[in-house]
Amino acid sequence: MEKGDYKNIAVLTGFAEMEGISRTEYFEEWADEMKKDFTDFLPADLKLDDDATKKRVTEEIKAFYFGAGFDNLKKFH
Repeated sequence: MEKGDYKNIAVLTGFAEMEGISRTEYFEEWADEMKKDFTDFLPADLKLDDDATKKRVTEEIKAFYFGAGFDNLKKFH
């Protein structure tokens, strides 16, 4: 490192208090609840204008992260 023989690449690190990875251990027990009402699992600070918007955003999130496999959530654990 003293010679400077390395790539100078910027690195950004950090953490989030509500980091999702810390909840993966609960995924198996939450899978059925997620299928019943996925909106219960949206971030609490996600402010949506109305129920129609909440439903649309919920469907978009499900499609993005789970695709057609949402009905088989347990396979993602």
